[in-house]
Amino acid sequence: MGGKATRNFSNRIGTKSLTHNLGIMSFEDYFYLGHISKTFGYKGELIAYLDVDDIEAYEDMESVFLNLNGKLVPFFFQKFELKKNAPEAIIAFQDINTMDKAKALIGTELYLPAHLLPQLDGDAFYFHELQGYLVIDENEGTLGEVTGVLDYPGNPVIQIQVKDKELLIPAQDQFIDRIDKNKKSLFIKNAKGLIDLYLRDIEE
Repeated sequence: MGGKATRNFSNRIGTKSLTHNLGIMSFEDYFYLGHISKTFGYKGELIAYLDVDDIEAYEDMESVFLNLNGKLVPFFFQKFELKKNAPEAIIAFQDINTMDKAKALIGTELYLPAHLLPQLDGDAFYFHELQGYLVIDENEGTLGEVTGVLDYPGNPVIQIQVKDKELLIPAQDQFIDRIDKNKKSLFIKNAKGLIDLYLRDIEE
């Protein structure tokens, strides 16, 4: 993501920023871009995995924000080179010029300001846009609000807070009817079995 978003619902929710359940107000205006996966060479260079559909859209990046102990810190690139046939880039940061300094950044998450994301048309949207959406079932009516999205491989799951419990609904066409961006509402369908099981659990 940075830019994952298509018209098919199963893939039309883009950024994974909710998947990480940041819980930090300053993160709300940023989206998850990827992470640093390993070192490259011996001069402080690194490999960054970019969780995006169109990797070439990011080839001119000059800086990025790193999540360091829960705080976003800007880092400026000395080198940013996209790899061929892989969603990765070879990067080098200013002032990170030794193997030890580079190793310390392995696993660090990368973020960019949300305003850099392209606007999506129709019912396509990004993960971070779902937070706070009101969830309305075709039979049960209003259930609660979206609190996050768990990005399981091939099967993202929407987290919904219902009273003091959490309800999980697969982000698939089978269960998603439509969204209303203006009213910040997510309409679901065919979820009776999941909801009944959940309600029984509450009653018990």
